[in-house]
Amino acid sequence: MHRINTMHSIDNQFYILLIFTFIFKEGCYRFYNIYTMKKEKKYVIYQITNKTNGMIYIGFHVTYKINDKYMGSGREIIKAIKLEGRENFIKEILFIFDNKEEMLAKEAEIVNSEFIARTDTYNIILGGGKFNVLNCVCVKNKDGSSKPFTVNINDSRYLSGELIPIARGMITVKDKNNKIFKVSVNDPRYLSGELIPHCKNKAVVKDKDGNNYQVDINDPRYLSGELVGTSNGKMNIKDKDGNKLRVNKDDPFYKTDEFYCFSKGKIGVKDKDGNKYHINKNDERLKTGELITFTKNKTVVKDKDGNTMQVDVNDPRIKSGELVGIAKGKINVKDKNGNKFQVNKDDSRYLSGELISIAKGKITVKNKNGNTFQIDKNDPRFLSGELVGIRSKKFNN
Repeated sequence: MHRINTMHSIDNQFYILLIFTFIFKEGCYRFYNIYTMKKEKKYVIYQITNKTNGMIYIGFHVTYKINDKYMGSGREIIKAIKLEGRENFIKEILFIFDNKEEMLAKEAEIVNSEFIARTDTYNIILGGGKFNVLNCVCVKNKDGSSKPFTVNINDSRYLSGELIPIARGMITVKDKNNKIFKVSVNDPRYLSGELIPHCKNKAVVKDKDGNNYQVDINDPRYLSGELVGTSNGKMNIKDKDGNKLRVNKDDPFYKTDEFYCFSKGKIGVKDKDGNKYHINKNDERLKTGELITFTKNKTVVKDKDGNTMQVDVNDPRIKSGELVGIAKGKINVKDKNGNKFQVNKDDSRYLSGELISIAKGKITVKNKNGNTFQIDKNDPRFLSGELVGIRSKKFNN
């Protein structure tokens, strides 16, 4: 009798264990489903509002938890939150999407050039997730009163000078401890020489393998032509559709009628306040004298230590000989391998004929589009009149 009761007890325990196992597995399954459902990515457009002044920031965010603590990554909004405290800002979700494409499209639609130009927003970059800096420039109001924001380089406000680059009137300098920072070009410390340009007497160069680095302008490898400027022999051009690229000056593309120099028909000018920008050469303001060229009555010179600067053509230091033209006593030459560099006119290699002037037997010409380049004086295109000297106004048909 005792044995039968024991068997019943074991059977009951088995069934209880089976029931608990089923319940546990079912619970785990349901928990898993809930957990994975919560882990699905959500693509949101959010708005952060400053409760004290009403300024806003709109951005996108990919998250598993819609109401997380993320508060944007824009430079200006981060700065504002750090300064005023997290408690003074609220975040709200404007849109929720199931994919990245729709999310980015919506941000691009909202955060456009008009939006970032507003004074009540922290956004300074066009929306869309690509940072959209191609053909864009970071600007500020002419008087410097606005926050910095980006516009297209063809924006009428930028072209007219209403908006100017944020670095306008600033220069990167270093102090005696080699600490690098930016100051106004009118900063007394810069004008006195206490602060000097951080790249003073430096040149960005490349070696024969195309490796780029910065060296002193008096580096023997640079002076000998072993190292050359990174833009040496290059030209920035654009096609008829406005697409821009950089090519060698002797690239066949540049010499065709399909491509034009970036600055063709443009000229750098400044207004009475010293603000600088580019305009068409036939702009009426240039003709009336309202705008003048950057370099009008200016010349680039060097002092006895080789420091270069730009001064007025009537600067008394030029007349006294204290300052001289940067190319004075210099000539551009090439060696037997075609490497080009600059030497003194009394350099023994130049006098002996080992080095020859790069212009020897050459002439600077232009094609019908006004593209200028240098060719041999015996080039058939020059002899036929297809290409003419840069000062000529006539072309053969």
